Amino acid sequence: MKPHKKILFFVGASYIGGAEITNLSLIKDLHLQGYNVLVIVSGWNDGDFISRLNDAQVPYKIVKLGFFFIKKPSWILDSLIHYPKAFFQIRTVLKNFKPDWIFHATYRSFIMTYPLIKRHKNIYREHDDPLLDKKNIRFYSFLRKHINKFICPSETVKNTLIKFQINPEKITIIPSPIDRELIEAAKTTNDDKEEKNTLNIGIIGQIIPRKGFDFLFDELLKIKHNFNFYIYGDDSTPYAQNLKQNISKELIDKIKWMDFVKDRVSVYENLDIIIYPSLSESFGRIIIEAALFKIPIIASDIDCFKEIVQHGETGFLFKLSNKHELALYIDELLSNALLREEMGRKAKEYALSNFTSDRCTEIFKKLIA
Repeated sequence: MKPHKKILFFVGASYIGGAEITNLSLIKDLHLQGYNVLVIVSGWNDGDFISRLNDAQVPYKIVKLGFFFIKKPSWILDSLIHYPKAFFQIRTVLKNFKPDWIFHATYRSFIMTYPLIKRHKNIYREHDDPLLDKKNIRFYSFLRKHINKFICPSETVKNTLIKFQINPEKITIIPSPIDRELIEAAKTTNDDKEEKNTLNIGIIGQIIPRKGFDFLFDELLKIKHNFNFYIYGDDSTPYAQNLKQNISKELIDKIKWMDFVKDRVSVYENLDIIIYPSLSESFGRIIIEAALFKIPIIASDIDCFKEIVQHGETGFLFKLSNKHELALYIDELLSNALLREEMGRKAKEYALSNFTSDRCTEIFKKLIA
C-alpha cells in the first residue's frame, strides 16, 4: 500500500469564517484518514483556529507571513518587518516536510512564497466569487500560469475563473461541506419544534450592503403575519449602526440584534425560517447548515443559490428584480406549518446527500491522487 500524500496547508486563519470552517473540515478529515498534513497558520490570529487544530491533534506552524495591502500602510510595514523570518521558516518547513502538494487558501501565500514553492505542485482554493477588476485580472494572470489545480465551491465561481482565462480542466468544484460536528449536533436536536404564536425568522452573516440589507427592512414591513426577526452578525460597524438608527418604528420591537454568536447550534435551534437575500455569493453555507436543522430557506435568485436550493421543494427563491416576492414567501411559510415541515425535511435530505464532508473530501483525494 502506497503511503499517503504529504500536504502543506497555507490557511491564513486570522479568525474563523466560512472559508476557515471549510478548510478545517478538509484538514481534519485528511488527518483522520492518515494523510500527513502540516498547517501554516498566520501569526496574526485570534487563537480560535489554532485551538481547533489542537483539539484535532493536527500539527501546525505559526508564521507571520503578511502581504502588501495598498490601503493599509501599517500592515505593509508589519509584513516587511516579519517577511525575512517568515521566508526562512517556510524554507525550513519545505526542506524538512517535503510536501507532495501545497494548498493555498488565498493567493497571498502563493505570491509571497513563490520563489520557494514554484517547483512544487500547488492547489489554490477560491472561496469567494472574485470581481473581474484590474487588480484580480493581474493576480489571476499570474496564478493561471503557475497553479497546478484550482478548487472552487460552485459552478458560479468556476465560470468566473474561466473568465480569468483559467483552463476549465484545471478547475474542480468541491462544495463547502457541512462539518461533522454540526451533523452530530443536529442529530440531538428535537425535530418537533414547540408550537408558538410568533415564529422566528433570521438572517446570519456579515451585516453589509451585499447581503441585501439595503432593501430588507422595507420588505419586512409588507409581511402580514406576526413574527420576530433575529439578525446574527457583527452589529458594531458604522453600516450596522446606521441601519439600527433608521429602522421604521413598526419594526423596532420585532427586530432582535444578536451580534456574532459562535454557537451555531443555538442559532439554528432558535429559528423557524432563514432568509438569505444576498446580491452576490460564491456558495451559501448557511443554506446547507440550516437544512440540517430542517429550517426552510428563502433566498435570492442569484446563480449560486439556484445550484443548492430547489425552488418550491427545499426552499423558495425570490427574484431580485421583484423583491416583493420575499415578503410573499415569508407570509406563505409563516401561515403554513405543514409546508415548513415538508420543505425542512426535503432540505435536510438534499444536504446530507450532497454536502457532507465525506463526499467533499473524497473529491479532493481523487484530485491529488
